[in-house]
Amino acid sequence: TPAVPALLLYAVALNFSVLSSVGAVSLNSVGLVKYATQIMVIRTIVNVTLSVALVIQFGYIGVPLAWAAAAALEGVLMFRGFGPGAIARTLLPMTWLFLPLGASVALGLVAAHAPLPLRPRAFITLGVTCAVYAGVVWAMCPQWLREVVRRKVRSLPRHSGGIGLHASGVT
Repeated sequence: TPAVPALLLYAVALNFSVLSSVGAVSLNSVGLVKYATQIMVIRTIVNVTLSVALVIQFGYIGVPLAWAAAAALEGVLMFRGFGPGAIARTLLPMTWLFLPLGASVALGLVAAHAPLPLRPRAFITLGVTCAVYAGVVWAMCPQWLREVVRRKVRSLPRHSGGIGLHASGVT
């Protein structure tokens, strides 16, 4: 359908918007209310101006493009309010959360275009997306988190055989 590209752009822009909302609340909480308000005004002006220009140029898809651009600009300005190195201090430690999402979505999209009937394609896409996400998270997560997971797995009851049978023989 023609609305899918606009929906995808809104989904991407939402990530920027969430970050800038958290930034605005954080700036307000540390007493930079005037700066946060100025950024919100700038975002509104950029959003409206770009929306008009991009709708004329690209049609209805110009609105989510403008929203994404304004939200990205707002996010950068929000981080700038926290001083030099704010992006590195806040976002780099969370890379292990962002990379798996991107990798799983990318490979899930590839799997979704497999020349198969709908049901098998849906299950394969789901399996690929989940497996890639889990694998990349495991490979990139902090060592302390891997240790916590290993301890939890070791504490699970052991199975002695068939489906649903525990070592005690009681299911």
